[in-house]
Amino acid sequence: MPDGRPLPTVGLVSDTDMTTGVTLKEALDDLQADIIQGRKKLTDWDSGVKTWRDKGGDTIRAEYEKSYAEANG
Repeated sequence: MPDGRPLPTVGLVSDTDMTTGVTLKEALDDLQADIIQGRKKLTDWDSGVKTWRDKGGDTIRAEYEKSYAEANG
């Protein structure tokens, strides 16, 4: 059930998210499913997040932060 709150990135822009965001999200979603189903250990989550950050997650965050600042400056 939706919680009624809009995504905080609605109306903001991240070129990296538009080009690689889906791939990065799928990798984390797959890791989450593997952990839940017992194929991976919970301790694997930290390395998965590090990989997400290194492969574009930090860039996505920075781009959204910049876009937010420009929209609300």
